[in-house]
Amino acid sequence: MLTRTALRGLGDSRSPNSATVLELLFDIVYVFALARLAGRVADDLTIVRHTLLSEAGQTVLFFTAMWMIWSLNALLASTYDPRRPDLQAVLLATMFGTLVLAVSLPQAFGQRGVIFSCTYVIIQVGRPLFLAFALRGHPVYAFSIRVLTWHLASGVLWISGGISGGLGRGVFWTLALAIEMVAPPSPTPCPGWAGGSSTTWGSASRRRTSPSGTTSSS
Repeated sequence: MLTRTALRGLGDSRSPNSATVLELLFDIVYVFALARLAGRVADDLTIVRHTLLSEAGQTVLFFTAMWMIWSLNALLASTYDPRRPDLQAVLLATMFGTLVLAVSLPQAFGQRGVIFSCTYVIIQVGRPLFLAFALRGHPVYAFSIRVLTWHLASGVLWISGGISGGLGRGVFWTLALAIEMVAPPSPTPCPGWAGGSSTTWGSASRRRTSPSGTTSSS
């Protein structure tokens, strides 16, 4: 378990200004995922389909989902020190999960829907879950719990869509993405959590921790 001293250094001024090798590797994996998505778009445009509008909607959904993964990963790596072994483990797990998503993406609305949805939920729940444990006692702890709670709620929809298939899959997954994009940064109360804080991970990166354990704005 992380010590209190280690937790204080999770997002302090020692974070490097340049990208680490692990971050660059994740970007390469993300480019591979986008290439798979581009291949799907090419198939939609070159193969005669009677449901082109539906296929385009699926492509937009996949692109938004991949963007959600990348944006949260970039926020995590830029806010906290990516050289920490625990954060590197989280980044590696996210990178592996993104590879699984990229491989299963062409058949995500087919036979690999459950694999795609479960992998996505593990990625999106795993990172705020780690931060919820690591940031106990930190000003952004409440925000971590908030993000975790909403991702758990959207995760139910993701897995339900993966199981249901057909039109229901698109409906469930669209609702899940809407929750992830709107609910965490909004002032909407999260289910089962009465506490709240306007402090986010990004704003926490501008706060420094003194040797005595108190925080002050830089």
